[in-house]
Amino acid sequence: MSAAAPTPLLEVERLDAFYGAIRALREVSLSIRRGEVVALLGANGAGKTSLMRAIVGVGPQVSGGLRLNGRELAGVTPEQRVRSGVALVPEGRHLFGSMSIEDNLLVGRVGARGRGARSRTAGLLRELKELFPVLRERSGRLAGSLSGGQQQQVAIARALMSEPELLLLDEPSLGLSPQVVDVVFETIATLRERGMTMLLVEQDVAEALAIADRCHVLASGRITRSGTPEEIGDHEQLVSAYFGAEES
Repeated sequence: MSAAAPTPLLEVERLDAFYGAIRALREVSLSIRRGEVVALLGANGAGKTSLMRAIVGVGPQVSGGLRLNGRELAGVTPEQRVRSGVALVPEGRHLFGSMSIEDNLLVGRVGARGRGARSRTAGLLRELKELFPVLRERSGRLAGSLSGGQQQQVAIARALMSEPELLLLDEPSLGLSPQVVDVVFETIATLRERGMTMLLVEQDVAEALAIADRCHVLASGRITRSGTPEEIGDHEQLVSAYFGAEES
């Protein structure tokens, strides 16, 4: 008798999301297994960020199933979700520009408690300074003085300070030059090699398809197509989702 398939790290089942009377998501269902990188593709306004916000518990009112490690997230506060293993790198980074890089990183450890928390925080800072040289070279500088690409690396590192099982990346290449985009995706590739599970929202379709294990195309709040990058990449529905030919 074959063994049962392991429980997905994240399960989204027939999820609806509302901002007042506006319906942002319509019966969205997907799952993410441990170690996977799953990409969400679609035009602006398709519902990608709304799904990210629903997972971390901020923003829209939701109905439907949303489970992390088999635990239903309904009624679980955003702070509790972070402690349960979810971290978001938001669109636009949202760093504290008047604080140092290191203080921005420590924001990601606000919920850390218990015996050994201080030494673990110090260990994480050392590890992340190895992964992101800018943290080591400029740790005392104000976050607001950094370039966009450097700020994106700080934002990713801040999320990693909470030691997430699931990392949500919302438009990590937004507003960056092509050369800096390459650096950011090299970092994401490194995290993937280390086994980090990620849900990636990204307008740069080529970069997303190059790094993802599976993809979902969102249009008008619905998933219109799912598959591997090879299955998704040349399909006309991907073009339709970005240029508005898809029926709502």
